[in-house]
Amino acid sequence: MAEDADPARRSIGARRNPDSAEAILQAAETVLVEAGYAGFSIEAVARRARAGKPTIYRWWPSKAALLLEVYQRQKRVDVPDTGRLEEDLVGFLKNLFAHWRETSSGSVFRSLIAEAQSDETAAAALADYSLGRRSHT
Repeated sequence: MAEDADPARRSIGARRNPDSAEAILQAAETVLVEAGYAGFSIEAVARRARAGKPTIYRWWPSKAALLLEVYQRQKRVDVPDTGRLEEDLVGFLKNLFAHWRETSSGSVFRSLIAEAQSDETAAAALADYSLGRRSHT
């Protein structure tokens, strides 16, 4: 007797193995540091992680989607709590802009925004990321 399919799953592929996913994300971070955004490729990540390109593309449908997950893992922005909303918001925005300007993950995010101007896949990945962020509010 066949098992019932999980209705919550959107993919018929293998479930994401946490160890493999971690190896791929760490490899992506390393390749990004070594080669920069311009030299970053899924092929280089696959080699470094000892994973197949189809596995990476099954879990992250594009370079932009993988890089956005790397960005999310690295992003650390302090949210001040002064007791005054306006001061908290100003402090948060200053910290966010400093993060984008001064960190490697900020560089990734800036590069993705630039690439999204001419690459529909990158634009779609950023739009999905933005929608996910807005769903919390």
